[in-house]
Amino acid sequence: MMQSDNLVSVVVPIYNTDLGILAQCLDSLAAQTYSNLEILLIDDGSDRKSGVSELCRNVEAQDKRFRYIYKENGGVSSARNIGIEQSHGKYIAFCDSDDLIEPRAYQFLVESLETNETSQIALMGYDRKNACSGVEAVSARLTTSAEIISRYLSLKDDNLCASCSTSLMRRKMLIEKNVCFDESISISEDFLFMYEILASCESVIYLEANLYHYREIGNSATHSYVQDLDRQNAYRIRRLCEIKPMEQKRLDIHVGLWTIVEIKNICRNSSPYTFFERRRYARERSRSHKS
Repeated sequence: MMQSDNLVSVVVPIYNTDLGILAQCLDSLAAQTYSNLEILLIDDGSDRKSGVSELCRNVEAQDKRFRYIYKENGGVSSARNIGIEQSHGKYIAFCDSDDLIEPRAYQFLVESLETNETSQIALMGYDRKNACSGVEAVSARLTTSAEIISRYLSLKDDNLCASCSTSLMRRKMLIEKNVCFDESISISEDFLFMYEILASCESVIYLEANLYHYREIGNSATHSYVQDLDRQNAYRIRRLCEIKPMEQKRLDIHVGLWTIVEIKNICRNSSPYTFFERRRYARERSRSHKS
């Protein structure tokens, strides 16, 4: 039985991840200097031939901190929500199955929250490197949720990502506020989740070091055609304004950004539309944004 005191539950949603990439991710979690972990491997209906189940079960057998859970495919949000439901930790964290995390990351995050008991969440910086660098020390800064939201919405910050994977939060807060991932959207669902969390908090701890390494994989969800992206974007912006209204200028920036994303989405190789349909769509969306 794992120690209940200060247990960290790490939720890892997995769907047909390349086995080499997945193994590197799990190795980086197993190598954490903070050992009081339960690592929930939520298999979101990966193909049997992918080898994901076999790899995860082998890891589970070798390291009792890992727990493998299979579910029918429902998307990354549903996988994370299952992870929250199945978690037992005082703290909860998320890690994408194709990324890496520095060995001391959870140690730094737990220490920061233990020394600042009024804060509900701690954040770490990220970069796009393909290897851990062995960060030995970090500078922790207590700031406001308003500042973090402002940095999220500015879209200019190079190492602060509006992703659940760069955070550690108190599980009790999640349960009490009944915050979960919205399963009706599949793109930037964690942005909406983090926005809701931060809108309900006052203080935030920010570790000024890049402890999380985001790796861009060509076949990931962010690189694939999304069928109803325009609906998702309209819904996401409406929900953001319901949770915490933002200045019109920032709202316009986000609408413009997601208009560009929609145009890029329709032009992907996997898009079912012809060249002329794509061109017409791009023109219409550009005109609608300008108006």
